[in-house]
Amino acid sequence: MDKACRYHLRMSKTTTWRHARHSAQRRNGWTVAGLTLVTCGFYYAYWLYCLHRETPGRVGTDPAAGGAVALPLVVAGVSLVPIVASGVIGPGEVNLKLFAVGMAINFVSHLLYLRVTLKLAGRLAGVAEASGVESTILSNGRRDIVIGVIAIAVENIGLKSVSLLALEVPPWLGTADWILLGVGIGGMLSWSSHCLLVANSFASNEERVYLALGLQEGAPSSPSLEDRDSHLPVPVPPPSPWSDDPHGAGASSPGMIPLSVARAKLLAPLHFSWMKHIARLFRIVDKTDLDEVRRVLWFGDSNPAFLMSTAPVIVAAYAKDIDAVALLSFHEDDIEDLGLKKGDRLLSINFYRSANSGVVAQDLSPGPHYSGDWQHFTPMIADLLSDYEGRIARRKAEIPEDIWERAHEQAKAAMARPGRSERSGNPVLSGTPA
Repeated sequence: MDKACRYHLRMSKTTTWRHARHSAQRRNGWTVAGLTLVTCGFYYAYWLYCLHRETPGRVGTDPAAGGAVALPLVVAGVSLVPIVASGVIGPGEVNLKLFAVGMAINFVSHLLYLRVTLKLAGRLAGVAEASGVESTILSNGRRDIVIGVIAIAVENIGLKSVSLLALEVPPWLGTADWILLGVGIGGMLSWSSHCLLVANSFASNEERVYLALGLQEGAPSSPSLEDRDSHLPVPVPPPSPWSDDPHGAGASSPGMIPLSVARAKLLAPLHFSWMKHIARLFRIVDKTDLDEVRRVLWFGDSNPAFLMSTAPVIVAAYAKDIDAVALLSFHEDDIEDLGLKKGDRLLSINFYRSANSGVVAQDLSPGPHYSGDWQHFTPMIADLLSDYEGRIARRKAEIPEDIWERAHEQAKAAMARPGRSERSGNPVLSGTPA
């Protein structure tokens, strides 16, 4: 195993994996190559999509939907519109601005494709290790695909532009065109052979790989609450929100749940992308938002929650002190790897707030057990934000059964309410009333 793959394996020990979306199939390399040639590359794009849906993915790192894999091909198709509209194919005058726009979009498609394949390299390296396959996909394979994509991008955008614009060029440029095309195809073939090796090995050893990745249910049998979290780092408490009194008046049943970054990426992707810098300029997000999420999960109050619907995904978060439920809306990908079903019990960690007006938040309907102390709360669903299953299960067990029953009554009433509305499940936005 090469050093890069060993490094990835060490990092993958703290990675949360999810099951493949479809059963894996073994494929013959010659068949893949032949169909790719016959279909002018379209089958190759389909095969990459199959790799994506037939192999386990990393939560928060690998896209859960197939659209991300098809995006480079879509962008490449869009680039043809301004290229053709520029008149470069016909006998008339060429609109160079339109042509340049088309080529720029085409260049973006190459970058998107490279991004998808590099993520796939890291993903398949983890699958290879779990399969027991000796693979250099993180070193040789990644190098080959980078060289291949760069060569084809230069050939497509640079030399093809010269040819389409009918510019006078020296004869050796035609030879360079063919050389670049050969290097590009060679790099992609080498990369594909690495992928095919890992994918076929996984297809033959699915059960063992899932067991190695921690996805086989019951694989140790009935682990205790303490053992469930034994493979995770010892959590470090965030700074107390009560700076003047570190042991100040916190929740009666604090969550003490650590935030898992991989799951936070899935629910709050904007805070982990390059777009966060632009969002901060316009005050759409704040750089301290994730620190607030950590504090709420650790110091907030433990309360019941229920998965009320899976299509769409709606979670009812109960606030005992207000005797009310806030409905939270999530994307289906947010719960895909958790194996949840309608009616499952979840854990909501709540941060209560008071309002100067004394008016309860508009999307809450307090019941007869309302204490009157608070008018609003920020719920965060621990099951979707943390990998510490043992701690979450312990907090659930500490909640009295009559509170669970009351929470379920309020959840059903909230779902049946005419004109109901849901808050965003994004932990940064879940405190904003619907």
